[in-house]
This record gives sequence, C-alpha cells and structure tokens, in this order.
Amino acid sequence: MREHNQVLVLGLIQRCSPITRPELGRRSGLTKASITRIVQELVSQDLVSEVPAQGTSAGGRPATGLRMRAGVLASVGVELRIDRCAVLLRDLSGVELGRWEGRMVPGTDPVQVLSEVGQRIQALRRDCPHHVVGVGVSVGGAATDDGQGIAASLYLGWKDVDVARLLAPYLPGVPLRVLDVSRCAAQASFEYLSYQAGQQGDQLPDRSELVHLQCGIGLGAGCPGGWDTSLPPRESSLPVGHIPLDPSGPLCETCGWNGCVDSVLGFTALMRRTEDLRVSPSQDPRYMEDYCRQVAAVAADGDRRAAGVLAALADDLARAVVMIALLARPSRMTIGGWPVYLGPDFVEEVGRRVRAHQDCGSLSISVGELGDDASLVGASMIGADVGVLARLTDQAS
Repeated sequence: MREHNQVLVLGLIQRCSPITRPELGRRSGLTKASITRIVQELVSQDLVSEVPAQGTSAGGRPATGLRMRAGVLASVGVELRIDRCAVLLRDLSGVELGRWEGRMVPGTDPVQVLSEVGQRIQALRRDCPHHVVGVGVSVGGAATDDGQGIAASLYLGWKDVDVARLLAPYLPGVPLRVLDVSRCAAQASFEYLSYQAGQQGDQLPDRSELVHLQCGIGLGAGCPGGWDTSLPPRESSLPVGHIPLDPSGPLCETCGWNGCVDSVLGFTALMRRTEDLRVSPSQDPRYMEDYCRQVAAVAADGDRRAAGVLAALADDLARAVVMIALLARPSRMTIGGWPVYLGPDFVEEVGRRVRAHQDCGSLSISVGELGDDASLVGASMIGADVGVLARLTDQAS
C-alpha cells in the first residue's frame, strides 16, 4: 500500500505540476498526514522538489508547489525498429538531454546492434551528470514474458535475444524493461494526454479508456500500462499488423499472407501507392516524416492523384481502426506515426469515416502529438517508471 500511494502521488505530481499539497490530497483522496509523509519521502529520494506556486496557503504564506526534480536523475529510451535504431537520454522532469539516431539494417546481428547502442548510451552519458535510474527498450517485435529480452521479431529477423544481458556492461545495475513499439507509443500518448488534462485542471484520463495505434513500416496497437512490472508485456499489446484486412491486397513478405494490415497500411505500402507522384524518400532516419509531408504538399497543390491516394488510405485506415475499436472497446483512440505527417485533415477524415460505423459513433480519435517519436519517448518513460519503482522499493526495504 505504501508503494501504491507513493506511485499515486508521484503520478499526480508528474501530470499536474506545479501542484500544491492540498490539491494532491483532493485528487488522491489521501489524508493530509499521508501527503506530508509521502512528499517527504519523495523529496529525500531526489524525485520531487518544491517550487513557488500561485496563491497563498491557509496560513497566509506564499503557496508552495511540487514538481519532478530536474538535474539529478534520468532515464534511457532505446528503440529497435526495422528502419531505425535510436537512443534517448531524458531527465525525469521530461527534458531531453541527448539522443542518437541511425538507420537499422534488418538481419544485422543483435549482438552487434546492442553493442553499438551501449556505446551510444555511454557517449550520451559522458557529459551528463545525471544518475540513470532505468532503461526502457522499444522493439518491433514481441518481448519475452519477463520483459528482459526479445522473444521474436519478424521484422528484424531476431529470436531469443537477451537484451538485459547484452546492455548490462554499459549500464551495470540499472533496471530495464523491454516492450513492443505500440505499447511504448501508447504509454507516451497516454502520458501526453494526462499532462494536458493536469495542466488544465481537468480530470485525468483512465488508462483503460485509451488504445493507441502506431503506424510505421508495420502497424501495432497498444494500451498504456501501469507501474506493475510483473505483468507480461503481451497483456497490454494488440499485435494487429498481420491480421488479414483485404484478401485482394498485396502479399506481405513478412507473414506470407495477402492483404494483412501491414501490407495494406504500412509505410512501404504508402510509398507504393504514391510512386507516381515523384516523391523521393531521404536517407535521414526521419525519412517517413519528410516523405509524408511531401505527399501532403502535392495533394494540397490540387493534384487529383494525390488526393485520391489519401482518400483510399483514409478509408483503409478507418477500417483498421474500426476493427481495433470493436476488439478492444476503447472510448478514445490516438494515432501516431506516418498519418500525423499527412496533416490534420487526413486524420480528421479517418475519424469521420470511423464514426460512420454504427458501433463507433462516439469513439474519440485524435493525433498522437509525438508522431514517429512516440515509441522512443514512451520507452524512456517506461525506463523512468521501472527505475523509480526500484528506487522506492529499495527505500522501503
């Protein structure tokens, strides 16, 4: 119960900062004495700091707010996708401290890739005084049940990869958790929505209400998880990428079926549909963003072919969203990845088509503001959660 209450209070501070002690009590339902004790514990762990807040306290003194302490603790996010390998170092207050991105070559030996990742983490930490508390790893594939490795990745051609062991020399003693790309992106999307609500003084969203769809080379859906790291990673993932969507669709080289979600809506399919528009991808790790912005610009200039492609994409994406919505029954869905860069009108059109379905009329659909960065940022958030929980557990023992 003690750790549960600490996590509850810390989550409110993350999303509603700067937040006063009375407001913490109101939102959490905990007593004044409990709030006082928990805040003291969090301050002693270098997790929280006091800052001036608006208004005055009950005794007429200037009000004091609480926020995540900056400049002391950090987490690492690692992303392993078919098209990109990335490392993000992030202060627990949410400030980015450094990153590295490179193109991934499918089939590359995982030992070689994770050795490069480890060296990049060390390079980012070299000029950073922060203490790293945890690591989150986002993978284009399935994580092992213990969250310490990769069970299998059809995209990368990897199987039974012990990520924790391979990164341990570069991060000795630092707790780690591996989750799939969509689950990490869902975490980032949920935290972003929660922060927006907290800053506006609104009620915070419930994790069970949201499903996030991340679109890249492949597609995956996920639900934001909580702090309970004992739950298997698959509990919050919806691996929809190879569900058949259109029997007459193109052959998927990964699963061997025609018309699965990935083959119809993956970024490779988008490029195939737009090849007549004379748009060329760059060699930058963020090539998806650049390519989609070019396609959107061609359509905005009145090109009928581009407009037709976007209409067909919106229709196919809407069918995938309806399928996920009927399976998971969320009240809200966010979409991240390449659709974000086709512009707000595209996502709005997807939402309009989804709500035309009789069972999805009330479903709220919005853009995941982090776009293609969602899974990397989400991995760093999960690393922070794992590290903070370990820190609180050590304190209790």
